[in-house]
Amino acid sequence: MTESTQPRHSAAREVVSLYLAGAALFGGIAAVFYHPARIGLASIAVALVAAGMAAGTKHQRFAGLATFCAVFGWLVGMVVGVMLDRAIF
Repeated sequence: MTESTQPRHSAAREVVSLYLAGAALFGGIAAVFYHPARIGLASIAVALVAAGMAAGTKHQRFAGLATFCAVFGWLVGMVVGVMLDRAIF
């Protein structure tokens, strides 16, 4: 039998960071259309946690992309909300 070269907790950390990054990516996109202050800031926080968990792993770039999308979605959502006089909170 062959054993994995990675410890089991490292693989679990990678999976959790992928799920968090996916949730942050979705939240960043949703923040453009719905309440950017609530959804956007929460997705930024989740993306930063995912980026911290993914540091040094092969999924580091995806977590960085999720962080960028969360911040960009928050920013665009806030600008659109102010310009169109929509609800921000």
